[in-house]
Amino acid sequence: MMRSKLIVAALAGLLGAAAMAVARTPNPPAKICINNRCTTPLPVGGQGKVKWNPGHYMASDGIMYPGRTVSQFMNELKDLNYDNIIGYRVFTTWGALETAQDQYDFSALDGVLQYLKTHYDKPKHLVVAILPASFGTNLGSNDGRVIPTYIQTNSVYGPSPTPGRYGWWGASSNGKSTSAYSAALWRPAVMHRFIKLMQATGAHYNNAPYFEAVMFQEDSGPPGAAVANPKAGDYSVSAMVTQYQSMLSAMVAAFPNTSVVFENTWGVNNTPATQDLEVWMVQHRIAPGSADVLGQSAFDYKDNRVYLNFGMAAYLGVGTTGTPYGGGDLREQSRAMLDVEPSDMAGTYFSRWGGPFSTADLLNALNQTYKASHAFWTHLVGTEWAPGNTTVNASNPDAVWSKVAPYINSHPLTNTSYPPNYPDPQ
Repeated sequence: MMRSKLIVAALAGLLGAAAMAVARTPNPPAKICINNRCTTPLPVGGQGKVKWNPGHYMASDGIMYPGRTVSQFMNELKDLNYDNIIGYRVFTTWGALETAQDQYDFSALDGVLQYLKTHYDKPKHLVVAILPASFGTNLGSNDGRVIPTYIQTNSVYGPSPTPGRYGWWGASSNGKSTSAYSAALWRPAVMHRFIKLMQATGAHYNNAPYFEAVMFQEDSGPPGAAVANPKAGDYSVSAMVTQYQSMLSAMVAAFPNTSVVFENTWGVNNTPATQDLEVWMVQHRIAPGSADVLGQSAFDYKDNRVYLNFGMAAYLGVGTTGTPYGGGDLREQSRAMLDVEPSDMAGTYFSRWGGPFSTADLLNALNQTYKASHAFWTHLVGTEWAPGNTTVNASNPDAVWSKVAPYINSHPLTNTSYPPNYPDPQ
C-alpha cells in the first residue's frame, strides 16, 4: 500500500504566509466512559509512566477496512517471529471502528493484539494508526470504508463537493469523488465526532500493556483534500491548527499511559504554522512521527538542503524551503517514531537525493540524524508498485521483508531512552 503523494503536490503550490492562530488547550475530562467502560485519565504532564517499548516494528502494507479481520493480515504476522522486532503497526479507518454513531467495534484490532501476545517466543506490541482520509482512492456511493456513513448523510457536518453528501472533501467532478478524500476535520462538528472515537479507543486500549501507541496519519491529508479541485470554502489554516490541537489534547487525555504519535509532515497549507505545530506537539508530549525518511547518505551529501517535510525539518532544528525557523532542535526533548515506507526503499521518489536507500543507510539516519526511538518498517514481498512505474523487486530487491528483517533484528535503534517530555516514569 503506497501513500498518496498527490497531497504533497496540492500543498506545495498553496503555502501562504498566514500566521498560525494560538489555540487554547482544553482541560481533559475527569472520566471517559464508552459503552459502560471507563478510564480516568491523568492530567496532561502529570505523574504516571507512559508505556515505553522502543525499537523496530513491522508496519503492515495493508489497511484494516470494515469487515477485515486478523486472518487478512496473517501473511505479515507469520513473518514477525524475530526477538528484536518487537511489534506491529497496522492501519485502520474511522469507518472500521465506528460502525454507527456511538457504536464502536474493536474486535478486529483485538484479534490482532491477541495474536501478537500469544503466537511468538516473546509477546509483541501493537501500534494503531487511525485514518480519517483515503490514500488516493475515491469515495463511492454508500461508502463507509473510511468515513462513517452517518457523517456523510447528515447536513450538520457541513457540505461536501457532491450533492446530498456531507462531512468530507476531496477532488470531484460532475458530482462524483474522483481521487483522495478526507473527513472535514477543520469543522468543529466533524472533529468532535473524531475526538469521540479517540476517547472510545483510549477507554478500550489505554490500560492494555501491549498496546504501545496510537497514531494519526499524515496531517496533510485533510488540508490536501480541502485545497483540491474544487476547494473547500470554509477551510483555513487557523481552523485546522485549532482543531488539530484540540484533537491531540483530547488524545493525550484519553491515553494517559500510551504514546500519541502525530505525523506532522507537509501540514496545514502554511509552512511556519506547520513548524510551530511541531514545537507545540513536543511541549504537549505528542511524539513526532513522519513519512518520507531519508538515508544518512542524503544528509551527509546534501546536509540541510535535503528533502525534509516541514514538520520534520522543525524537529531537526532546521529551516526548509527558504523559511526561517527559530524553534530550536527538538530531538533532545522528545523521541521520533517514524515510518519507513516503500518509496523510501524502492523506486524513484527520492532519486534526486540518492534514493532509494538501503536498509543500512536508513537505519544509520534513524540513529544518527532522526534519533528515532521507534521505527515502523513496511512489510514488502517484492511485487508491490514503486514510484517510477516499477516494482520493489525491479528497483531494490533488498527492500523485501525477508532481507530487511534479519538486518534490523541484529542492528538496534540507539536513541531509546524514556523521553524527557513524558510524565515522570517514577
